[in-house]
Amino acid sequence: MSNEFKFIFVNELHKIIATLDMSHIRLINFAYFNDSEDTLIVSGVDGTFLFNFNYTGKYNPKLAAQVD
Repeated sequence: MSNEFKFIFVNELHKIIATLDMSHIRLINFAYFNDSEDTLIVSGVDGTFLFNFNYTGKYNPKLAAQVD
């Protein structure tokens, strides 16, 4: 359980590109990211919140180099 909740956005190189303070949600005791629907489910004192993400990035798996 924590009273400090932040979204930390990282790029493909795992560098932090943005941080969003979400402490106004108050006490968080459950957080789950549903990868198939790009949804973050957060539950706490003030109720349950759903955050939908529309991720668009530059990474394309078909263009990745593979070394044998």
